[in-house]
Amino acid sequence: MQLARFRSRCGGAPGVFCHREMRTKSCALDVMKQFRRDLKRGYDDAKDTLQDWTEEAKDRVRDAKERVRDVAERGADLAGDLRDAARDKVEPLRRVVNRG
Repeated sequence: MQLARFRSRCGGAPGVFCHREMRTKSCALDVMKQFRRDLKRGYDDAKDTLQDWTEEAKDRVRDAKERVRDVAERGADLAGDLRDAARDKVEPLRRVVNRG
């Protein structure tokens, strides 16, 4: 009867243990040690994955931040150029209106 995937030192097949083997205190301790190792390995893997995702998210935010700054800078330059061009075209009209 297969209950778990832990190794057994009681002579059973690897990855299989039965209720009879669990009565043996040393076997139960071995199974628990293996369980703790597997649990810790899973926890460490999950923690590493989360850390990788965090670093990737930070990189993406930095890239987006740089792009926004570039776009804002280009927009400010464009607005300044348009203001100067409009001023050059409106100035003669303003002078005519002010004279009359």
